[in-house]
Amino acid sequence: MSASQTTRRALDAQWISPALWVLAVASVCSHVASVLLHLPQAVGGAMFALSLLLFGLLHGASTYGWRGILLFIVICLGISNAFENLSILTGFPFGSYHYTDTMGPKLLLVPLLIGLAYFGVGYL
Repeated sequence: MSASQTTRRALDAQWISPALWVLAVASVCSHVASVLLHLPQAVGGAMFALSLLLFGLLHGASTYGWRGILLFIVICLGISNAFENLSILTGFPFGSYHYTDTMGPKLLLVPLLIGLAYFGVGYL
């Protein structure tokens, strides 16, 4: 590892660790606030998924590089969307259900927010 790479990693570590703690606290606070304030499920879910997404992106990029973490996101979105759509259409493997339009834009029958939540939880 060159001296410039070592210096860059040291500088990254100075702000990445505090940023990850801020995102972890924000995740917990968003979940508690959505329950206490009786926020709509879509709003609470979006806040929680966004904090998990940002945590996963930041930690993953610093650990595995941008290419590695973006590949992981694509894999998570593809697999989770395939199984969610299969379940909506056939009832297998998660049972019969559907998503309403309140969850935002969809990829086929599944809101994009669901795939991002799978990434965040899968990364943790």
